[in-house]
Amino acid sequence: MPRSRLGRLADPTTMRSVALRGQDSDPTVRFVSRRALRSIAEWQALSDSVGAADPDLTREWILAAVGVYDAGAVEFLANVARQGANPSVRAEAVAAIAEVDRKADPYQQGWWGTRPAAGEPSRKRVHEWEGTELVLSTLREALGSDVEARRLAAIRALLRVNDPLALAQVRQALTPDNAAERSFGGDRRVGRSA
Repeated sequence: MPRSRLGRLADPTTMRSVALRGQDSDPTVRFVSRRALRSIAEWQALSDSVGAADPDLTREWILAAVGVYDAGAVEFLANVARQGANPSVRAEAVAAIAEVDRKADPYQQGWWGTRPAAGEPSRKRVHEWEGTELVLSTLREALGSDVEARRLAAIRALLRVNDPLALAQVRQALTPDNAAERSFGGDRRVGRSA
């Protein structure tokens, strides 16, 4: 059976072989592997392997889960953000999980422009879904991290998703005695609530 059909079959028994293709040196193979992982959607199998996986392979799995509105994918990203072996990978998972904080209205019709991915989304993400609370709790938890990269990723994400419950925590993280203040240069948006 051609490997290109593995994702279409959505067969959980192929998950391990597809997941390991993320280590291939060919970018096309890695891309096809990510697409197949999304189709198979057995995120628990990846979650169970996070601690033992190579950081580069875990990054490929994170890319597969980015933008996927699936409770299992959000659980996987939260698991990597909390328990990933590599601090930079944990920070990447924090940034990735923020991409699915809320859902946008479905596309109706109209012109997207010449480069829709280059600017702000035309359809704002405003609708909560079953994964919203896990996303927000993971971001709030990452604010208290002792790893600066993870904490900064959480601050950036929370400023974008506008979580009113985390506003005080973000302010505390940006106090002058905190290392995050130097990285943000005192971002003025922190004082405003939307």
